Amino acid sequence: MHLRGTGGSFATNVGGRMIGTSMAFVTTNLVAPMVSGDPTKILPMHLAKAAGYVGLGIALLALVVGMFLPEPKSEE
Repeated sequence: MHLRGTGGSFATNVGGRMIGTSMAFVTTNLVAPMVSGDPTKILPMHLAKAAGYVGLGIALLALVVGMFLPEPKSEE
């Protein structure tokens, strides 16, 4: 059996499982209390806004970092 390793599964596992799980901590414990204004009273609305902010931040970070990735070498 021949397996071709492309790195796609590695990126999915690391990005989705390791980094994504840590962003749940950031959303609930860091950003949601800042959105609510009162850390003792976090409503579902505050958590939804915090998740949106974290998701938008990750998307913008990926866009900026993606600009600096090198071009793949051509196979000539």
